[in-house]
Amino acid sequence: QGALHLERGGDPSLPIGTKYSHELMIEIYGTPNYFSKIESLLLSNSLLGMSQDNSPPLDPLSQDTLLPNGTKVTITNLVKREDLNGKIGLIVKFVKAKNRYGVRLQTDGSVVAVVRDNLNVVNGGEITSVRELEYALAACQEGSEILLGPGRFRPDSGVITIPGRGVVLKSSAPISRIKETVLDCTLKTTRGANGKSFQLQNIMVTGGFEIEDNSYGEISITHCHLQCNDPRRDNVDVGSCSGARCTFLNCTIEGGSDGLTHSSHTTNLEIVSSTIRNVESRGIYANDSFLIKDSVIKNCGSYGIKCR
Repeated sequence: QGALHLERGGDPSLPIGTKYSHELMIEIYGTPNYFSKIESLLLSNSLLGMSQDNSPPLDPLSQDTLLPNGTKVTITNLVKREDLNGKIGLIVKFVKAKNRYGVRLQTDGSVVAVVRDNLNVVNGGEITSVRELEYALAACQEGSEILLGPGRFRPDSGVITIPGRGVVLKSSAPISRIKETVLDCTLKTTRGANGKSFQLQNIMVTGGFEIEDNSYGEISITHCHLQCNDPRRDNVDVGSCSGARCTFLNCTIEGGSDGLTHSSHTTNLEIVSSTIRNVESRGIYANDSFLIKDSVIKNCGSYGIKCR
């Protein structure tokens, strides 16, 4: 039953409240008004969690295990809606006020509200169909990680577009088996996208890769096989990245008219420990402000590297 001590923090409007007991110390940051709400709870050792607005207390454990958008789940043990038990879907939102997840069903695309106790994460959350991937991309938030299982993902449109925010798209297969997870289409980012980072890891793309003009903080393409079987189109096209670093590391770029094209003078482009091969024309066609290191360019119909 220790006393609550208040002291001024780095922000004068945000004091620090500290309570000591023989078992633990609790340190909480909040406004003076917030401490007036919770002081009686702290002194009675009954603080389980309160927000600094008027919303009801939340169980801290539920916040630690909050499922991110795009997580693949199975619905279980519902009583009033037994017809939904066993259905598979993706998390598309979390409604804090109701403490329920919005789950988009794989069967018909409808969204149902389910509490956490009635959801089981499937195979570590792996995405295994193109419909699931499209749902996951549509629902993802800044910093989301989307995990693809082995298989071929081919949308009817022939294009998969990364939403205009930071996201990690990667395969669950080991690096030694890059070709097990295949985006059998053109992959492109959204023009004007922004976010901390876009990352593509351990994936094969067969229809070309277009990095549109963007303001990502970082673009990282690692352990990917980027293939284009159409000799009339360029394989990888890198637009303006607003000064951010765009790195291709341990990648293979194969086929297409030009292997990699790049016309921007604002992008810090790096090609490291990679191979560009079997292209119809030039291996790299770019301005002269890029770095290539420990890489191989071979079997080109024209120049290996040609600067604009």
